[in-house]
Amino acid sequence: RAVYGGHFYPLYIHEGTGTGYGGDMEDLEEDLLPTLSPYQEMGVPIWVGEYGGLTGHEGFADYVQDLHSLFLRHGVSSALWDYYASDGGMAFLDGTGERKQVFDAVFSTPALVLSPSATREHSADFEASTMQASFKCRPGHRLRVMLPGESCTCSASPPGLLESLAGPGLVQTACMAGGDALLECDCRP
Repeated sequence: RAVYGGHFYPLYIHEGTGTGYGGDMEDLEEDLLPTLSPYQEMGVPIWVGEYGGLTGHEGFADYVQDLHSLFLRHGVSSALWDYYASDGGMAFLDGTGERKQVFDAVFSTPALVLSPSATREHSADFEASTMQASFKCRPGHRLRVMLPGESCTCSASPPGLLESLAGPGLVQTACMAGGDALLECDCRP
């Protein structure tokens, strides 16, 4: 009943003298894996309890998307630092209290919050605001998804395993039958 809850702050995106993110997801993965690998090998669940960086750094929006893609690929949960309002720094919100544009693609995409079983595959297309996950449905086991907008919907195949879901907000359902499921969520208008 333990989880690894480390932080992840590469110097090039975190520090005031950093160069920004160059857009190489393989390099980013090489930076991330030493933090994750020892725990993955032991089967310990991983939650990156803080990540972020200076939102004005070059490539920051790409960094957030690529990092979230890696989190999904490696089965990692995460929490962004820091939810406050400021035009600079690491703030999630701008000085007027609105979400900064560099976070729009990731935080406008559906997010799986609770799966009825371990996910087999989990990915998102942040530019298209779509998310896919595959898992085993077990009767009565719950599924919970964050759907960030009115236009967001989710459906599962094959039919009859899960009810369709619609946003906005945190929505949930339970498996109606057992079997392998593919969940597809979309927030396109």
